Amino acid sequence: MKIKPHFILLVCIFAVLISSTYAQQISTEKKTLKYSDGQEVFNVCKSNPAVEYNDKLIYFWYNEYSGIGRTKGGAGGQLLHGKYQMFNAQGKLMQEAHFSFGLQHGLSRYWDEDGNILETYKYDKGLCDYMKFFNDEGYIVEWIGVMFQKGSVKKVYTKYDILLQESTFIDQFKAEVKEYYEGYDTSKLKAEYTSGLTNFYYGSYKSYFKNGQLEIEGQFIENLRTEDWVYYNMDGSIKDIIKFRIFEGKYPNGNLRIQGSQYLDKETNTWIKDGRWLYYEEYSNDYKKIEKYEYGKLIKER
Repeated sequence: MKIKPHFILLVCIFAVLISSTYAQQISTEKKTLKYSDGQEVFNVCKSNPAVEYNDKLIYFWYNEYSGIGRTKGGAGGQLLHGKYQMFNAQGKLMQEAHFSFGLQHGLSRYWDEDGNILETYKYDKGLCDYMKFFNDEGYIVEWIGVMFQKGSVKKVYTKYDILLQESTFIDQFKAEVKEYYEGYDTSKLKAEYTSGLTNFYYGSYKSYFKNGQLEIEGQFIENLRTEDWVYYNMDGSIKDIIKFRIFEGKYPNGNLRIQGSQYLDKETNTWIKDGRWLYYEEYSNDYKKIEKYEYGKLIKER
């Protein structure tokens, strides 16, 4: 079907009217705040449009008494809209961000005095779905996706951009992890396992020699070793097989009293404590004591 020219004209006029109305709603003015060590330059809405505030998001705003402020689920002044920049006393750009009706939207970056990028964030209407920064240990951390959400990926690199760890979240509190040997060359796989936010191990665990040969493989159930753990030599031959099991003891009322992992000592044919051991209160799930063993030797207690 051929669209008539006058219909196209009406659509264009309608689009222009909508665009004009939208432009009026987001009319902005530029603000500059000067300090002894630099200045902030940003834009605010001349008059805030009708915004349906989200109680879970942070909104940035400005008023002449408080300067730039932020509020969860609301605003205390003119909403920031457009580019924000902060300069030091020498006029060097130190921070840049972008806003849409008070919400961070788009790229946000921080620089050091030498012009090197220290941190990068990307927002989608107030929700951060990408970040890259240096942690306290000097490693580079990169988050792809919303932190800890299913499908998000966390990567840790050396300062030379060599990948050390990659965690892909399979739900909000659990991730499939790959660890790599630290070095100056291409990343080499060190271990792969499933881990929770509290560093609990779940399911299959595998570690590797630098030559790529499997070193150890076994199974975890909530951080407790179970079943056969196989230890290999660098040539792929089996070095040892150790059998593990989970021990549980209960109170007379049926509540869990003690839980931990044991391995079978082949020489004495006895089960020896290994790993984390939990001691529970009788009428709750609270711990009254936690112990950690390495092949029968107590190394930590709290």
